[in-house]
Amino acid sequence: MKAILDFARAIADETCLRVICLASGRWISEADLKRIFPQARNLDAHLKVLVEAHMLKCDTTNGASSYRLRRKQQSVIEHLLSRVRPSAKAAQGLRRDAKAAKHLRNERHKAAAAAKAQAKAIAKAKATTEAKAKAKAAAAAKKVAKKAKRKIALKPAVKKAASPHRAASKKVVVAKAPEQSAAKSKEAHTLLVVPAPPSEPPAQAVAS
Repeated sequence: MKAILDFARAIADETCLRVICLASGRWISEADLKRIFPQARNLDAHLKVLVEAHMLKCDTTNGASSYRLRRKQQSVIEHLLSRVRPSAKAAQGLRRDAKAAKHLRNERHKAAAAAKAQAKAIAKAKATTEAKAKAKAAAAAKKVAKKAKRKIALKPAVKKAASPHRAASKKVVVAKAPEQSAAKSKEAHTLLVVPAPPSEPPAQAVAS
């Protein structure tokens, strides 16, 4: 009996009925409902009544609540709405609510697409920057390797250019060595050839 009364009280309220129509067949967030019903008082109380009547299913993720009409109640609501013809004002309000909900969904989709495109652009710019940095580093490494190779190529040429001077100095030393040896031999020969001075006669020979 309590469930029947809760059901009757839920569909009797205009705001609850509009919420039921918006939550039929799709999830709608509490934030969207507050934007669609900015002047509705006690919207949280209306949502609580619908949840307690087991008409709406509530899902809370990261502190954000979303609502959807239960499948078992959806056929009943559709049957009641087909039997009861709403007034022109109520029908206009339902169409306005549906249009506002669709507009909010489109805005959310556009925001998600823009965020995705922005993330893609950031990733592309990052990849381009990294590629440029790698190319610059490779060019610098190539330049350093080229300089090192040039230094290695210049070292043998310096050695070859210095070798004739060393050879000339060696030849000069070799040429001087025979002259010095010849002078030494000549001096030695001269010392051998010089005769000894004559010795004085004995004293006896002079007296005779």
